[in-house]
Amino acid sequence: MSRNTLKTTVLLTLLAALCVGVGAIFGKGGIIIGLIVALALTGGSYWFSDRIAIRAARAVPVSEAQMPDYYAVVRDLCTRANRAYEARRCYKDQLDQDIRALVHVLACAMGEGRRL
Repeated sequence: MSRNTLKTTVLLTLLAALCVGVGAIFGKGGIIIGLIVALALTGGSYWFSDRIAIRAARAVPVSEAQMPDYYAVVRDLCTRANRAYEARRCYKDQLDQDIRALVHVLACAMGEGRRL
């Protein structure tokens, strides 16, 4: 298990425990409601974390026509890593376009990012 996976697991567990703990203040019914809220929050945080991060960065999709240099970098990295190139949707932030796009494209190329 990677260090990031462990940290994510611990943080989501603490969030769930906090929700159940706050619910426990209100008795048995509160515990059940706290558990439901905890499951919704932790499940949503886990399954939709990629979309949450993209929206938080106010990112927009980037086509190959808009940023051909970045797509060329991805193809080159895939060739060097002996991996097949897969077209992936890449994003850029309107405020910091170049840096965020390059980081995301490189993460996609190295297999670190989730499929978007």
